[in-house]
Amino acid sequence: MLVLDVAVTPELLLEGVARDLIRAVQQARREAGFEVADRVRVRIEGGEEVAAAVAAHRDLIAAETLADEVCHVPGESVVARVER
Repeated sequence: MLVLDVAVTPELLLEGVARDLIRAVQQARREAGFEVADRVRVRIEGGEEVAAAVAAHRDLIAAETLADEVCHVPGESVVARVER
């Protein structure tokens, strides 16, 4: 018998948000025409949940998106911006 605990903990929720942010940053990189190896600075706009995810997973977001800097900007909608 296999038993799975499918409860979503606050930590798992923040990791999921961080992975969604990584996807959004990667999309923004493509739309801006960056090369795969280009280093960028990332500004992520969003509410409290986004701020918490960025704070908890800043290193993961930076590593996955080749960002030298990842910062959160308070806002109502989630927006990922990349720049050199």
